[in-house]
Amino acid sequence: MSKIGDFPLLRRLFQSLVVITASASLQPGQVRAQQVDSLQILVPGEGNSGLTTGAQSLKQGLEETGLVGKVTIRHIPAGSAVGAGSMGIPSVIIAGPDQASANTSNGPAPVPLALLSGEYYVVVIPKASELRSLAHLVDMMVQDPKSITWVLSEGSKAELATLGSIAQSAGVEPNELKIVTYATPAQRDSLLAGDFAVAVGTQSDFIDQIERGEMKALGLTAPDRVAGIEVPTLREQGIYVESGSWTGLMMPPETRPAERLAVSSVMGKLSETSIWRKLLAENGWQNLYRDHDQFSHFIGRQTESTRVNLEENGIAPSK
Repeated sequence: MSKIGDFPLLRRLFQSLVVITASASLQPGQVRAQQVDSLQILVPGEGNSGLTTGAQSLKQGLEETGLVGKVTIRHIPAGSAVGAGSMGIPSVIIAGPDQASANTSNGPAPVPLALLSGEYYVVVIPKASELRSLAHLVDMMVQDPKSITWVLSEGSKAELATLGSIAQSAGVEPNELKIVTYATPAQRDSLLAGDFAVAVGTQSDFIDQIERGEMKALGLTAPDRVAGIEVPTLREQGIYVESGSWTGLMMPPETRPAERLAVSSVMGKLSETSIWRKLLAENGWQNLYRDHDQFSHFIGRQTESTRVNLEENGIAPSK
């Protein structure tokens, strides 16, 4: 079985006691004092719908609990760590595995603040696809690896590693696959309009299209079926791959220590509220809250494990 990234650690986080019991949690009426006047959530790049969904849910949770008075969302160039001093408003950068491990193009790297949530990857096809099932997809891939066009996010090492392990489990050399990448949702949809096109991304990336019936999910990279998500696992269909993604928060390196401490405290309190648990459940996410020290260690292990995986399977986008 292939486990992407530091999946044993991620799986333990998914199964650990991070969901606070109702008796110990903060109810909406208990969160009275506003902890931070305003906060800006920075979303790297324009093409990551999953991070945008995460930012919107975070904004909703912070404002409904009263932990932050006003939350704004702003997209920034991928690899940027700007924004800390924008009009004196503290900022957080919402990040997944790729953003947290990326090198910034304009100076020091962002500082890990908190791990928030986790979810799985999903293999999807357009509604009109000629592919009938995961078994059909695997048969075609085995007969001719180039017959399938795999559509991934531009620069996503996590998605590449996941796809590489899917190929290995099917008995196909990952470096023989035909892989194209997209930078925006419009580019993704255009690429998926081709014959036998398949995408790999997080649940959040495709949940809206799946619910509207525009996309069909063939399999989830979870070890077992996920409550509330009517998608079979890859594992139960004979592809033994387990791969989890996650969402966390970073802060620009120039953030003042007092601001970092205040925002860190707010995120810890948010993770204990029923409002946040409800938002997580509605999106099919797991509560993985960890503070900055634990998150920093986690990023290091995840980044190294993904690097080793990619070196071993030799997978890369087609040229």
